[in-house]
Amino acid sequence: MDCLHSTPKFTSQGKYCVDTTCIDPGKIIFEKARFVSEETYEDRVRRLVPKANDILFAREGTIGTAAIVPKDVELCLGQRMMMFRAVSEVLPEYFMYSILSPVFERQWKPKIVGTTAPHVNIGDLVLMSLPLPPLSEQHFIVSEIERRFSVADNTEVTLESNLKRAARLRQSILKKALRGQLVPQDPNDEPASHLLERIRAERTKQVDKNNLKNRQVRGK
Repeated sequence: MDCLHSTPKFTSQGKYCVDTTCIDPGKIIFEKARFVSEETYEDRVRRLVPKANDILFAREGTIGTAAIVPKDVELCLGQRMMMFRAVSEVLPEYFMYSILSPVFERQWKPKIVGTTAPHVNIGDLVLMSLPLPPLSEQHFIVSEIERRFSVADNTEVTLESNLKRAARLRQSILKKALRGQLVPQDPNDEPASHLLERIRAERTKQVDKNNLKNRQVRGK
């Protein structure tokens, strides 16, 4: 099912209206979703009411992004969206991952039309094909995909934590370096404050010397 080709009137609260601005591959970002009134919602679902396990697909804008409708959520489609409903022989999660895959992407990319607003026509999309293994294999494939995604997510969290730790360590090293704490200190070394004072004195002396030369040149 395609969306209504109109911009809904958004409200501060009400029913979710999901468009391309609030979906990422595999999930709906409800924090970014906008709302419509009950009246607008009823108008936008008059052809088909989205329900749990339906698959939303962006056919314009972020073309190819797909997400599955979760349970206990009422929503309607915003612009540039379409929706699939899997038949009983197809696991909804498998269908979603399939249309997110390069297998499907290679089919819709050559079908993109429009220069101002590139998009894929629903008539082209419904003619595209996907591999369809037995239901037991679909369950296994989904399980394996989600297991590996979980590993990737955990790796990302660990990496981000290590990057933050490395940033704190760099700051600590810089602070110690400026305090002279990175190497053993010689008690006979000149204090840093005295060294800085000598540097300032040398700079002042050099400035005065340059000023004197300039005055002499102007005097000639």
